[in-house]
Amino acid sequence: MSAGPRVVVVTGGGKGIGRAVVARFAAAGDRVVAVGRDRAALEEAGASAAEVCDVTDEAGVKGLFERLGRVDVL
Repeated sequence: MSAGPRVVVVTGGGKGIGRAVVARFAAAGDRVVAVGRDRAALEEAGASAAEVCDVTDEAGVKGLFERLGRVDVL
C-alpha cells in the first residue's frame, strides 16, 4: 500500500448508502471519488471528486479507471 491518503472509488456515491460511504471515507482523510449518473447529487456528496459514469457501460468504466490511474479501494 502506498503512503498518504487512499484513493477510494464509491459507485452510487450520490445517494443513499453510497453517499454515506463517501462521507465515512472522506472523514477518514481519504481521497474519495464519487461515481454515478447524477452530477448534481455527486457534487453534493462531499467527495474529493465526482465522476459521471454508468457502470453498465464497459468502455465508460475502463475510461474512468484509466483517468484515475491508482485506486486503492473500490
